[in-house]
Amino acid sequence: MRLEKKHVWALSIVVIALLVAASTAYAHLYSGSKWQYSTVMWYIGGGDGVPASWYDQYRAAASTWTSAPGSFALSEVSPPQAQGNFGAEFFSTDPELPDEWYGATRPFTAGGFVVAATSYLNRDYSWSTDGSSFPDVRTVAIHEFGHWVTFIDSCQLPASVMCPNSQVKQALTQDDKNDLAAVYP
Repeated sequence: MRLEKKHVWALSIVVIALLVAASTAYAHLYSGSKWQYSTVMWYIGGGDGVPASWYDQYRAAASTWTSAPGSFALSEVSPPQAQGNFGAEFFSTDPELPDEWYGATRPFTAGGFVVAATSYLNRDYSWSTDGSSFPDVRTVAIHEFGHWVTFIDSCQLPASVMCPNSQVKQALTQDDKNDLAAVYP
């Protein structure tokens, strides 16, 4: 079968449109695993290493993801009950992480699922806890919790909490919410 030039052009437009749709439909996802269960237990770790003023900021960040559409939820528990750890104590002493990073998350997988995640904030910075300036504890914690739901750093959607562009962002965008609901319906 031979396609006429006008059909080849029309087919090319359709293919391009499908590629664009496929690349933006899940702008935050990576090709890794997700949690087996949609409710993930977490705790604030690090003992004396986490400033008390950060606790409510971590909780507000967790609530940001839990209150979004979809089945994903973060449930704070005591450390022995937790499957994951959200803390600050060890980031600044971790030799594997660059000093210029505000935070980092390490997911751990087994059997095709995320089974734990540890997030850290860099204590070497002067942090805001009221959203008035960057770095802001809640903003970076929201971003790091985004890695828990399998999202990667990307500025394809600049307003997204997953775009690490040094702006205070204390709410998910509609794109963040749509992608979360797609991963955890």
